[in-house]
Amino acid sequence: EELLAIANNVARTYRIPYNFNIQMKYNGDTPKLLEINPRMSGGLHVTCLSGVNFPYLAVKEALGGEVGPLAPEYDILASHIEQPMRMADWS
Repeated sequence: EELLAIANNVARTYRIPYNFNIQMKYNGDTPKLLEINPRMSGGLHVTCLSGVNFPYLAVKEALGGEVGPLAPEYDILASHIEQPMRMADWS
């Protein structure tokens, strides 16, 4: 709840009407703001595993659709693994 309050305060203070990315890091029990990016994060697709599809909702809202209260699943552990692969030669 503390991080959600910080994100809401950032959006209100800087009047950011679209998806943005803030990065926080805890110093003990105190969250510290690292940066604010006026764009979606590169790893946002992993966030969709919480049940909230932010890119879809952004487009829906931009087209005039309603976006109601969100109900993400918390306390999940997720990751994205990017693995280089050598493809077969096509010669």
